[in-house]
Amino acid sequence: MLEGGEEEKLRAECTLSGVQLTPKGRVILGQRSRPIAYPRLSDTHLEKMWIYSLGVTVRGIVSWQEASIGLKTILSRMLSPDLHSRASLMDLLDVSTSV
Repeated sequence: MLEGGEEEKLRAECTLSGVQLTPKGRVILGQRSRPIAYPRLSDTHLEKMWIYSLGVTVRGIVSWQEASIGLKTILSRMLSPDLHSRASLMDLLDVSTSV
């Protein structure tokens, strides 16, 4: 457990040198290196991740030249690389109710 009760998850790292292919086409994972620990993401971090993903999807669908100023503004905030300045779900709800 981490401080504040957060869980710590482990994942095994597999390297190319540890992967073997059998004559029948099966993959055998050889000896793995030490596990890597990473903290559990908070609900806020997960929300911002989904907001970014939605922004990428909308950006791929919408023609940027034809998008309104309001849509460009919210998409820019959704796609912000800075987690703290990225749009939140409440920001999106505010925009959707004001349209």
